[in-house]
Amino acid sequence: MLDVTIPPAITARGKKTLRPCLAVQEYGPLLWVAPRYRCFQPPSYLLDSMPWPTTRSIGRVWETRAAVLGSYQWWMMLKDHKARAARWTTVPASGLHREVTVEVYKRVAGWIALKDSPDDAEEGEAYVRDVALDWGAKLICLLVEEWEFRTKDGLQAYVAAYKASKLPWQRFVTDTEHLFKSEAR
Repeated sequence: MLDVTIPPAITARGKKTLRPCLAVQEYGPLLWVAPRYRCFQPPSYLLDSMPWPTTRSIGRVWETRAAVLGSYQWWMMLKDHKARAARWTTVPASGLHREVTVEVYKRVAGWIALKDSPDDAEEGEAYVRDVALDWGAKLICLLVEEWEFRTKDGLQAYVAAYKASKLPWQRFVTDTEHLFKSEAR
C-alpha cells in the first residue's frame, strides 16, 4: 500500500467516463508532464493548431476540442503504462515502492494545486482545465489501482494480467473502445 492519501474528489473524478478522440492518432499538447506532474497550460497557438477528426459521423462528444486534447493524454497514457508494465515485471515491488509513492504524491499534489488555483483561462480555453482535472484524476486512479494489484496479487498474477490485457489501464482502453463502437453506431 502507498503512504499517500487520495482525496475523494480525485477518486470521484477518476471514475468519470472519458472520451478521447480516437481519430487523432498522434502526439500533441500534454497536460501532465513528468517529473513534476504539474499541469502545463498549452499556449493558445498550440491549442489552435490541434487537428480535427476527418469525419463528423461519430457524434459530437467524441469530436470536441476537449476530446482531441484528451486524445494526446490517451496516447501518452498508453506509452507510459506500457513502459511501466515492462519495468514492473522486472523489478521487485520492494524496489519500486518509493518511486511509485513519490510519483503518486506528486500527481496528487499537482492535481490539488490545479483544482485550488483560480481559473484564469482565456476565453474559449476553459475546457483545458476540465480535461486536465479529468485526465489527472484518471491517471492517478489507474496508477494506484495497478500498484495495488501488483503488490497484493504478486508478480506472477501481474504478468498474467498484463498478457491477458486485464490491468486497469488495459481495461480502460478496452472499455473506451467498446463505448466508442457502441456510440458510433
